[in-house]
Amino acid sequence: MSREDSLEGTGWPEFFEKGVLLILCGKTGWREVEIGCGSTDATCPVAALEAWLKFARIV
Repeated sequence: MSREDSLEGTGWPEFFEKGVLLILCGKTGWREVEIGCGSTDATCPVAALEAWLKFARIV
């Protein structure tokens, strides 16, 4: 997916083994935010994002 293809031009996540890279469009332009995995699934922001995307049926 590219910046031009993103849903409504607001951004998208890219999942990796050690975390997720969020590509976001804000007032000042595009930016990338890295988020690392937590020590357990209960405290992992990446697992929470994956679960939310799954339950919301967002592909």
